[in-house]
Amino acid sequence: MKRRPFLLFLCGLIITGFIAIGWIWSKPVRKIENEEGILLSIDQLCLDFTNNKTMADSLYLNKAIKLKGEITELSNTLDGATMMIFTASNNMDDVECILREKSSDLKVGNTINVKGFCAGKTTTGISLTDCIVVP
Repeated sequence: MKRRPFLLFLCGLIITGFIAIGWIWSKPVRKIENEEGILLSIDQLCLDFTNNKTMADSLYLNKAIKLKGEITELSNTLDGATMMIFTASNNMDDVECILREKSSDLKVGNTINVKGFCAGKTTTGISLTDCIVVP
């Protein structure tokens, strides 16, 4: 008789787990193409994070950002994605843009428009992820 409440509890827990997994699995994924994006200059973005990181996080973290700038460095991440680096005019701050797809037609010195989700400031610079090149 003492097993019955335990088995009912266990069944309820398993059903709740499956419902939670199904809800998380079916949750829509944010795509950068569907986001409007906050239009900023590289200098303004770097200045905001330098002056007040807490305020900049509240304004930009996990939000779509649109930037226009000159590529100062190109490299690949460990997983093979293309990473572009834009340097602010003070030559001290960088914005790292990790592209969603590999791109071979980008070159250092090109001026492009990019849109991506802001991941905040890291030790190497301000990071944008899931970036795409926009017209």
